[in-house]
Amino acid sequence: MRLFPLVLLASAVLGAWECVIVPVKQEGRLEVIVSDFTGLEHKDYKASLTSTVAPGVVTPLQSSKQKIPYGKYTLRIELGGFKVHEQTVEISAPQTEVRAELELGSIGCAEPPSILRGQIQNLPAKQEIWAKAMPLVGPGGVEARVHGSGYFELRGLRYANYILILTTADRVIHQQILFAKHSGPNAPITPIQLAP
Repeated sequence: MRLFPLVLLASAVLGAWECVIVPVKQEGRLEVIVSDFTGLEHKDYKASLTSTVAPGVVTPLQSSKQKIPYGKYTLRIELGGFKVHEQTVEISAPQTEVRAELELGSIGCAEPPSILRGQIQNLPAKQEIWAKAMPLVGPGGVEARVHGSGYFELRGLRYANYILILTTADRVIHQQILFAKHSGPNAPITPIQLAP
């Protein structure tokens, strides 16, 4: 009979305690590999991270050994002769690597966007086809429906290398790497031969 009151007393005492999780400040390192569209790697850039969680907190990035608190950041890279590069990065591991491809700067006026144009041969009958360009380095991408004649244009691209992907509703039918060219009436049209 005395066992029952002891169990009630023990459960009341244990119930009063709450489990409190104390957050541990975690930090990681960020390695940034900076290159231009030719693949040439650059080391003499200036970089900074701006926290998206606590906006306005800017951290100069000085080395790949620097410890950075976990979180989401806007990475900003500056290098003479190139446009300022910005991209979102997330530090959520002990070591994070990011590739950044710089675009050439311009003097006096903005550069027009580049374009990929193509003409598909052996177009599959009665299938809707989409063309998509994904940059080899960095975020982004553009897609457009292929015209019934097999012609397509992908506009608003950077001067960079892209993976061109042609897809139907349920599969990839073609892939190749292309360099986006200047837009305008004289932009080249890439002939694309699909496998039969």
